[in-house]
Amino acid sequence: MTEDRSFDTDVIIIGGGPAGSTLGCYLAMNGYQAVILERDIHPREHVGESLVPSANKMLEEIGFFDKMDYHGFIRKPGASWTSYKGTTAGPELLIRFKDSPQPGINQDYTYHVDRSRFDSLLLKHASEQGVKVVQGANVLRVNFDENERAAGVTVRVVDTEFDLRSRYVIDASGRRGLLGKQLGLTWSEGGRGRSPSTRGSPRWAWWWRRPSSTRPGRTTRHSSTS
Repeated sequence: MTEDRSFDTDVIIIGGGPAGSTLGCYLAMNGYQAVILERDIHPREHVGESLVPSANKMLEEIGFFDKMDYHGFIRKPGASWTSYKGTTAGPELLIRFKDSPQPGINQDYTYHVDRSRFDSLLLKHASEQGVKVVQGANVLRVNFDENERAAGVTVRVVDTEFDLRSRYVIDASGRRGLLGKQLGLTWSEGGRGRSPSTRGSPRWAWWWRRPSSTRPGRTTRHSSTS
């Protein structure tokens, strides 16, 4: 789309995680030039993830869903919830997706993913759709024009620092929260950036269980803490 030589691209996306890659695919599919600037080199270590069925529709729309089985991701037919102490502290709530169909969702399952592989494959898929992906590109700040409108970014690749201009800038940097930090919308505790909504939560943790598709009645528990 970009013909104005004052812009390097239509859209700059900060971050090559699932949000950035998916958005890049949508933009490319609709004729926009998009650049994803990813600080890390993929695959990079990342805690696992348990998807929900609503994600299936987006993965289908960008042409990635069929690749999930091909790359061996584990099908997840449901989910369960317990107290943080486990089932011995109270009842367990189990939901199988086939019992709660969602409009527009064509499957009764989703996936449990290894994020390092999933993110890397999704980023590669975005590149195959026509998105320009630059890894090892550390965005230092978002630049604003005289009307206080985001107009580009300053980025460092290896030892070279330069500016890129665009019609739109999207911050998909996740927990890094680059733009939020730049605008003073986050606070830091122990060197870890947090949004205001997480005040009073110096430590966090989550657990999830996925009903086994190969062992009926059995679940596998996963957890992560920080």
